Amino acid sequence: MSAVKSPLSISVALASCNGESWIRAQVESILSQLGPHDELVVADATSTDRTLEILEGFCDPRVRILRDLPRQDIPGTFERALCECKGDVLFLSDQDDVWLPGKVDRCLHALERSDASLVLHDARIVDETGQVLADSFLEERQFRPGFFSNLWRPGYLGCALAFRRNLLTLALPFPKDLPMHDWWLGLLAERSAGVEVIRSPLILHRRHGGNANFGPGKSPYSLARRLGFRLGMAGAILSRTLRR
Repeated sequence: MSAVKSPLSISVALASCNGESWIRAQVESILSQLGPHDELVVADATSTDRTLEILEGFCDPRVRILRDLPRQDIPGTFERALCECKGDVLFLSDQDDVWLPGKVDRCLHALERSDASLVLHDARIVDETGQVLADSFLEERQFRPGFFSNLWRPGYLGCALAFRRNLLTLALPFPKDLPMHDWWLGLLAERSAGVEVIRSPLILHRRHGGNANFGPGKSPYSLARRLGFRLGMAGAILSRTLRR
């Protein structure tokens, strides 16, 4: 696929940690959709396998690697990558997915035709071998747009988000002890310029025993903890948006 022709520059923030099994295919699928002045910023949480060797092997000036980051919470790793991103439009990426052709163009078009600050697209869920587990993440999640529906039942998938720099400016720094970075970005967008939804799968989202995703209804937290997350998130969103 040819590079994206757009006046907007693109940054992709990718968090990696021991992803040697998947990261080559993912990075190839990303770089094929970026232009010569775009960038892929990889925040690596001290990988001990061949992840860094594979990344260095691309010999591509668009790939910037942030090394030796602590194995902290996932939102903290993405925050570190996002702080280094320079683009007008930001994409988030997991290390073990694959971007389908046309993802970047579709997301840019959705942003350019609307006033929304964030785009959420669908994803096809696959297993370790690439076999399809579900054709639609949004349907599996029973996603409904809107602030309150997503405050109660978060439906944002970080690796399926693209957003404008003004949303990043509002979102940084992330609140302390943030449970999910995609939840934070999605709710901020709902309360600011809005969210555009693309009901087509634009990535293969890999679900396996080694990644950090939980399927629907599989939260590891108690009900009290989940209620606490929601109250804390609502307060943080209100505080951040009032400061604009």
